Parts: sequence; structure tokens; C-alpha cells
Amino acid sequence: MVAAGPRRPKAPTQQQSALVKFDGELFRIGEEMIVTGKPLPLRTKLLALAVVGVAAYTGYGMLLLAALVVPIGSIIGFITVGNLVSKSFAEKASAKIIPVVMQGISKKFRNVRGELLKGLKGKVLDLGAGGGAYLPFAVGKPVTQYVAVEPNEKMHAAIAGAARDAELRCPLDVRGGFLQDIVGENGTYDAIILGNVLCEVHDVRATLQQLDKLLRPDTGRIYFSEHVLDEDQTLRRLMQHLLHPWWVTFSNGCNCNRRTLHLMRQEFGTARVKSWTFYAGGFPWTARFEVGLVAPRGES
Repeated sequence: MVAAGPRRPKAPTQQQSALVKFDGELFRIGEEMIVTGKPLPLRTKLLALAVVGVAAYTGYGMLLLAALVVPIGSIIGFITVGNLVSKSFAEKASAKIIPVVMQGISKKFRNVRGELLKGLKGKVLDLGAGGGAYLPFAVGKPVTQYVAVEPNEKMHAAIAGAARDAELRCPLDVRGGFLQDIVGENGTYDAIILGNVLCEVHDVRATLQQLDKLLRPDTGRIYFSEHVLDEDQTLRRLMQHLLHPWWVTFSNGCNCNRRTLHLMRQEFGTARVKSWTFYAGGFPWTARFEVGLVAPRGES
């Protein structure tokens, strides 16, 4: 009888994320950290199935479908046209819609962001801060100043409210404008947070170059969470390209088909970029997310 040899350790799975060391820090990030909603109760599922069955059997299926599709389609059309013809309307609509959408994304990625941002410290720039979704992750950390830059000034009240709700202790500086308005601060930021920002900027490469200049040499990091072009799944990639002209108008500037991670690796170098891939976006055309960080550039 041959004695069994030592068992090999199991490879990491979705339920057992690998421990990764990057830029001198350990991270354990995986798909099991995504927070999913509770499934519908069986009673609700059966009721919905019964309604659809009765509608189909009695010939009212098309009427039921129209009752669902027409109102939703009308709202989508109204917002799309409004955004197309009026900048003021687009800003107001974004101020109402974005916090709601981001609330769902924030809930899903709560654990992932908590692990990614556990080393947050010093002077922090939250570029395109939206409604302040990342503010809670600065609480309880050695953050000395939190600069939230959001071009849509109608969202500044939401940022201030998020800071109050999170009980942020460090100084908060809420600014309008965008990257070009940050003057005289090169080499002063310890961390820059990008949360669905690179999908909206006019020139991704120029933005990345300017961000790199803002970072403190040898220690400054960029943390990012960006939806990207899905280069692994042909049908989803095709959908992203086809829907892009409509989506960029409806969302007031969001491009759903950008190769953002590819551009980051080209600009910073592959060795400086660590990313984890998730399929957890709110829509099929924004499903693929790349979440990670960029290591310091070193003294130039």
C-alpha cells in the first residue's frame, strides 16, 4: 500500500480571494466581497408569474407589456432630449439621478472599497466627487485634508451632506471646476480617488498625465473604480458600441466603451497598475468594472 503524499493547497476561488501584495501593502479582494441584494421572496415570484400567465392566457399580454414599456420609454426619451437641448436641464437631471445610481453601486462595492482604501492618508483629492460616495472611507484614517472637486455645483450640497452623515473630522474643501482649475498643487496629494470619472473626461491620456503630476513623489497613489469596455465578451462589447451614442447623451457625458485600463497601463506602465475585474455594474453596457490602484511614480 502506497502512502499518500502531502495534499497540495487549494487554489484561491471566488470564495477564497488570493492575498496580493502591491506597493508594500497586502490586499485581499475578490468577487465574494460584492454585496448583492436579497432575492425576491417565492410568494412574490409566484404572484408575478401568475399575473404574466393570466395576461398571456386572456390575450392581454401586449397590453401589459405596453403598460410597462411606454412609461419607462417616455421618461428615458424625455431625459435624453432634455439633456441634448439644455445644459441646465442636464445638470439638474444628473444631480437627481447620479446619487441614486451611485448609491446602488456604492452598496455593491462597499466591502471592496473598504479593503482598497484602507491605507488612505494625508491630503486626498476626490476628482468628480459626485454625491460624495467615497467620503465615508476617509473617516477614522489619518487623512489631513479632503478635497472634493465636482464640476456640477448642484451636487455640492449632497457632498456636504455626505460629510455630515459620515462625521468627517478632517477639513473638507468642496470645489467646482475640474482638473484644469487645480493650480499650484503639483506634488502635494497623497491620494487621488477616481470613481467613474475617466469615462467622462475629454482626453483620458492628458488627464492621467496631469493626475500624475499632482501626486506626491514616492508616496502618492491613485485609487480607481471605472467601468470599461468589455473586451472579453463579444456581445456585450457590441452592445456598448451600439448604445454609446444614446448613452453618452442620456447620462450627460458618460462613455460606456472606453479602454480605460488599457490606457492607464500604457500611460503609467503595467508594473505601476494593479486592478481587479468585476461584473457588477448597474446596466449590461456598464457591467465590467476595473477596481484598483496606481503605485507612486518615484522621484523624477
